[in-house]
Amino acid sequence: MTRTLVPALVLLLVSTASAHHSYGDILREQSVTISGLVDDIEFVNPHVRMQVRADDGVVYAIEWGNITQLTRGNVGRETVRTGDRLLITGSPHRDPEKKLLTLLTEIKRPADGWTWTKAGPAPTVPR
Repeated sequence: MTRTLVPALVLLLVSTASAHHSYGDILREQSVTISGLVDDIEFVNPHVRMQVRADDGVVYAIEWGNITQLTRGNVGRETVRTGDRLLITGSPHRDPEKKLLTLLTEIKRPADGWTWTKAGPAPTVPR
């Protein structure tokens, strides 16, 4: 029994570990803020993803938080929409050509004053 249980357990651990990514390629100690329009937003697991066209025309891939945590923090599918102008602060990828921001610390929507921070969203602003 041990001969079949141990390989199965190892296989399970390896597949679980590879299912989630690391932040080894992210400059965690650096913070970058971009301003731009949301081209696309997807509420998918494991993270909410956005494409944001910065004011200089560069398109960034934005990796927000876990969908469950965001939903518990009053961020839903209608909170941020395509066309919203946002200020997004997060950590960049080590390769600047990747145009990726993740480990977000703050998102602001100047049009109505809505703000999300890593600590949690500001009070809900009617849309």
